Amino acid sequence: MTALAMVAEFDDVAGRTADAVELLGERHAVPAARQGERFARLFTTGQIAVRLIHAVSRPAVQPMEET
Repeated sequence: MTALAMVAEFDDVAGRTADAVELLGERHAVPAARQGERFARLFTTGQIAVRLIHAVSRPAVQPMEET
């Protein structure tokens, strides 16, 4: 992991999370370990699902020349 990526993950994201909890209140502060349990329950009950989307670029279509 690069130093820039580490700063983004451990400083920026953590700071934004702390700001959000401060704004929304303590009841919105969910420990990471509990998040896994919540996601598992949501997947099990079908409330959320994973969809894999693979997008590819295609060359631009050239207009046909008039004859």
